[in-house]
Amino acid sequence: MGSLQSAVRVVRAGLSAVWSDLWTALVCEFIWLLSIALILPAPPATVALFYFTNRQAHGEVAGLGDFWEGLRRYWLPAWRWGAVNLVMLLILGGDIYLLNKGQMTALNYFLQGFYLVCLTGWVIIQFYTLPFLLEQEKPAVFTALRNGALMFARNPGFTLWVILLLLLLCAAGTVLFLLSLGFGGALVAATGNRAVLDRLAVQISDKSGKNREDL
Repeated sequence: MGSLQSAVRVVRAGLSAVWSDLWTALVCEFIWLLSIALILPAPPATVALFYFTNRQAHGEVAGLGDFWEGLRRYWLPAWRWGAVNLVMLLILGGDIYLLNKGQMTALNYFLQGFYLVCLTGWVIIQFYTLPFLLEQEKPAVFTALRNGALMFARNPGFTLWVILLLLLLCAAGTVLFLLSLGFGGALVAATGNRAVLDRLAVQISDKSGKNREDL
């Protein structure tokens, strides 16, 4: 229940952040969706969306200028992140596709399931990777990926609850006048930033408690 309560708190904070500045979130979401449609600017626009919500997560007053600042500041790291993701998606997705085209033996079913789990895990790790990329002094993509993987490994229950709650909210928002199209990306970004800050705060608190016990 602790993981669920923490997940609810973090998702609620993400919702509150989007609600506090709906207009800016809507504009940033529109630019992000347009970038995805154009394909090429998608990685920098995705990082810029996380940068905008990262400023909010740190208690700052964020505006559209922060989105453009994130686009400019993280242009190259975003492309590196996009390239790594493209390679991984091609490998895992290609394996799943080729297995599906072949004769479906018991081994092929097992391998297909294995690659699906790996693909799902990889996508979930990105939920933490981009916030870590913004928190680091130097935006090193592989360091952010490693930190994202460790964060997932150390907080599996919390992570899965957050992802489930976001999926439910986005599903409900799609049914209710396609709200997820207008705010879904911003909600995921806002929640991702707060999830990382929340888990880091928990780790710091745990370390402080252990140090006090040692004394």
